[in-house]
Amino acid sequence: MCFVLIKQMISILHPIISVVSINESTLILYFMFMALFVVMAIIVYKFNNNPIEVFVSNIQVLDDGTYHIIWGYHNKSSRTYHVDYKESNILVSRGAALLLSNHPPIHFEKGKHSMGMEMVALDGSEIEWLIKDKGKKVSIDYEYKKKKGSEKVDE
Repeated sequence: MCFVLIKQMISILHPIISVVSINESTLILYFMFMALFVVMAIIVYKFNNNPIEVFVSNIQVLDDGTYHIIWGYHNKSSRTYHVDYKESNILVSRGAALLLSNHPPIHFEKGKHSMGMEMVALDGSEIEWLIKDKGKKVSIDYEYKKKKGSEKVDE
């Protein structure tokens, strides 16, 4: 008899208890998922946000047939941007290039700077400056040799 009475009370209170607990738990889960979403969005933004845009500001044909290349960058953020040495790289996929400094820049002042890095490259070279997997590729070829002299590029 007591068992039947408890069973009846549970069946009467079950809709009330389940509605309250579902609403509270749903609300808690909703806020947890929203907080998780905000945290994930911030993490993705921080790791994928690269405010540096690379460009070639000048290419000049030298007397010996090599090319003097001046690279520039545009830091779109409102502060100085720093990357690790592993995150600023020169990739030469064809030909050869000689960097006129020890390493590509890793500190980027805010704004547009046309003198970020200098190098000398051979005819036919393909060179890419990558900063955090985003960069600019330039191909040095016959077209530059025909023009003879200096040329402003991508500024």
